[in-house]
Amino acid sequence: MPASGDVNGALRAGLAVASASARLDRLALRVRDAWRESLGGLLERALTEDELDAITLRLYEIAPSRYERRELFSWERRWFDEQLPRPPAQLLVTAAGSGREVRALAAEGYQVDALEPVPPMAEALRESGARTVLQATHADLVRSLLGDGHGPAADVRDRRYDAVVIGWGSFTHLLSRGRAHELLAACDALAPVGPILASFFQRTGDQAAERRSRRLGCQVGDVVARVRGSSHDDFETRLFWHLGFTHAYAHRELDELASGVGRTAEHGLGEYGHVTLVKPPAAKASADQGRPA
Repeated sequence: MPASGDVNGALRAGLAVASASARLDRLALRVRDAWRESLGGLLERALTEDELDAITLRLYEIAPSRYERRELFSWERRWFDEQLPRPPAQLLVTAAGSGREVRALAAEGYQVDALEPVPPMAEALRESGARTVLQATHADLVRSLLGDGHGPAADVRDRRYDAVVIGWGSFTHLLSRGRAHELLAACDALAPVGPILASFFQRTGDQAAERRSRRLGCQVGDVVARVRGSSHDDFETRLFWHLGFTHAYAHRELDELASGVGRTAEHGLGEYGHVTLVKPPAAKASADQGRPA
């Protein structure tokens, strides 16, 4: 039987090893986080918006199952019930993922067309009950409505919808006022009377404070951008390594974007940012009068 002194010594040694290991783990995590913050800041400032979008789409494509969810969130159910016209209204869902929203809406009796840019997700979306599925990005939709009228989203160019749902959180990947305005203008053309629903990351107070490592990365990125001759909008962009590049929206920004397409923003309450862009009554009446009988 070992002496009590030997046992106590072994316990102290074990505790010392465990404590040192925990400190090393914390240090490794801090180093990893600092590296990610600095690299994220560099990429956000050095790359063009198209390049940032391409990285985001690639991250979704690498592990599409990570974003799988079968059911609507409770806030989405309330939101859809309150803001969408009744079935069998015709809806367009953009950035529809593997079809979570589309399945729920189709089950309610809506006629749903859907867009999704990530190939594995677009393939799964074809089993969701959507009437039409197009593998297309938001930029493709803008091109078909506001550009040359061609591209992967051209099939919906001449259709009109009772509402447009910009798929779960995808609005947060619009990294400039210009891109956000263009998408809303395209949606407004597709649903001239009906609501536009968008969800997004919300800006909170702690997001304004940048870590030192991120500031360093941004400073290096600014130098690289000047060398490359690339320019950036004044939106604050943030890289999440499992989601890609994002912008957290403030209510004021959404109010301005809504006004830019002749709408008002009705902000939703709850744990996840969401907004409905609606036409003023006078504009609705004018649009209704212009619709064919």
